Amino acid sequence: MHECNNVVVYLSCATNPIIEGCVDIKFSPLPGAFVSTSGSSTQNGKQADKWSLVEDFNWLKPEPSPNWSVLEDEKAVEDHVWGRILGDKRGMKLTEILECTGVTSLAD
Repeated sequence: MHECNNVVVYLSCATNPIIEGCVDIKFSPLPGAFVSTSGSSTQNGKQADKWSLVEDFNWLKPEPSPNWSVLEDEKAVEDHVWGRILGDKRGMKLTEILECTGVTSLAD
Protein backbone atom coordinates (compact mmCIF):
# COMPACT_ATOMS: atom_id res chain seq x y z
CA MET A 1 0.00 0.00 0.00
CA HIS A 2 1.55 3.31 -1.10
CA GLU A 3 0.93 6.97 -0.28
CA CYS A 4 -2.35 6.56 1.63
CA ASN A 5 -3.74 8.63 4.47
CA ASN A 6 -6.53 7.92 6.97
CA VAL A 7 -7.58 4.49 5.66
CA VAL A 8 -9.18 1.52 7.43
CA VAL A 9 -8.11 -1.82 5.96
CA TYR A 10 -9.99 -5.08 6.63
CA LEU A 11 -7.53 -7.76 5.61
CA SER A 12 -6.69 -11.44 5.54
CA CYS A 13 -3.15 -12.02 4.37
CA ALA A 14 -0.78 -15.00 4.14
CA THR A 15 2.24 -12.67 4.09
CA ASN A 16 3.15 -9.55 6.03
CA PRO A 17 1.29 -6.51 4.65
CA ILE A 18 3.56 -3.66 3.54
CA ILE A 19 2.94 0.07 3.70
CA GLU A 20 5.12 2.85 2.34
CA GLY A 21 4.54 6.58 2.50
CA CYS A 22 1.33 6.05 4.47
CA VAL A 23 -0.07 7.87 7.51
CA ASP A 24 -2.89 6.99 9.93
CA ILE A 25 -3.67 3.52 8.57
CA LYS A 26 -5.83 1.21 10.71
CA PHE A 27 -5.79 -2.56 10.16
CA SER A 28 -8.46 -5.05 11.19
CA PRO A 29 -8.99 -8.72 10.38
CA LEU A 30 -11.25 -9.55 7.47
CA PRO A 31 -14.84 -9.85 8.77
CA GLY A 32 -16.17 -13.37 9.18
CA ALA A 33 -18.78 -12.82 6.46
CA PHE A 34 -15.95 -12.70 3.90
CA VAL A 35 -13.82 -15.58 5.20
CA SER A 36 -13.78 -18.78 3.16
CA THR A 37 -12.26 -21.92 4.61
CA SER A 38 -11.78 -23.60 1.24
CA GLY A 39 -8.21 -23.56 0.02
CA SER A 40 -6.89 -21.61 2.99
CA SER A 41 -3.46 -22.29 4.43
CA THR A 42 -3.52 -23.63 7.94
CA GLN A 43 -1.16 -23.68 10.86
CA ASN A 44 -2.03 -26.01 13.75
CA GLY A 45 -5.58 -26.28 12.42
CA LYS A 46 -5.99 -22.49 12.23
CA GLN A 47 -5.66 -20.27 9.21
CA ALA A 48 -2.27 -18.56 9.11
CA ASP A 49 -3.22 -14.89 8.94
CA LYS A 50 -0.63 -12.13 9.15
CA TRP A 51 -2.99 -9.15 8.77
CA SER A 52 -1.50 -7.43 11.85
CA LEU A 53 2.19 -8.01 11.05
CA VAL A 54 2.49 -4.84 8.99
CA GLU A 55 5.88 -3.75 7.70
CA ASP A 56 6.35 -0.02 7.21
CA PHE A 57 9.12 0.62 4.68
CA ASN A 58 9.39 4.21 5.96
CA TRP A 59 9.91 3.07 9.57
CA LEU A 60 12.83 0.68 9.90
CA LYS A 61 13.35 1.22 13.64
CA PRO A 62 12.68 -1.44 16.29
CA GLU A 63 9.96 0.73 17.87
CA PRO A 64 6.38 0.40 16.54
CA SER A 65 5.61 2.54 13.50
CA PRO A 66 3.54 5.66 14.20
CA ASN A 67 2.02 5.35 10.72
CA TRP A 68 -0.33 2.43 11.37
CA SER A 69 -2.19 0.69 14.18
CA VAL A 70 -4.72 -2.05 14.81
CA LEU A 71 -8.30 -0.78 14.56
CA GLU A 72 -10.02 -0.85 17.94
CA ASP A 73 -12.78 -3.49 18.07
CA GLU A 74 -15.43 -0.93 19.02
CA LYS A 75 -14.60 1.14 15.92
CA ALA A 76 -14.84 -1.77 13.47
CA VAL A 77 -17.91 -2.25 11.31
CA GLU A 78 -20.00 -4.92 13.03
CA ASP A 79 -20.27 -8.39 11.46
CA HIS A 80 -24.04 -8.12 11.00
CA VAL A 81 -23.52 -5.07 8.75
CA TRP A 82 -21.12 -7.00 6.50
CA GLY A 83 -23.60 -9.91 6.47
CA ARG A 84 -26.36 -7.54 5.35
CA ILE A 85 -24.18 -6.13 2.58
CA LEU A 86 -23.21 -9.58 1.30
CA GLY A 87 -26.70 -11.01 1.70
CA ASP A 88 -28.46 -8.27 -0.25
CA LYS A 89 -29.64 -10.18 -3.33
CA ARG A 90 -30.49 -7.06 -5.35
CA GLY A 91 -26.94 -5.78 -5.06
CA MET A 92 -26.29 -2.64 -3.08
CA LYS A 93 -25.12 0.57 -4.68
CA LEU A 94 -21.68 1.79 -3.65
CA THR A 95 -23.23 4.78 -1.88
CA GLU A 96 -25.41 2.41 0.20
CA ILE A 97 -22.41 0.27 1.17
CA LEU A 98 -20.41 3.35 2.16
CA GLU A 99 -23.32 4.61 4.25
CA CYS A 100 -23.73 1.23 6.01
CA THR A 101 -20.03 1.09 6.86
CA GLY A 102 -19.88 4.66 8.13
CA VAL A 103 -17.89 6.24 5.31
CA THR A 104 -19.25 9.76 5.09
CA SER A 105 -16.90 11.42 2.65
CA LEU A 106 -14.43 10.21 0.08
CA ALA A 107 -12.61 13.56 0.26
CA ASP A 108 -11.65 13.31 3.96
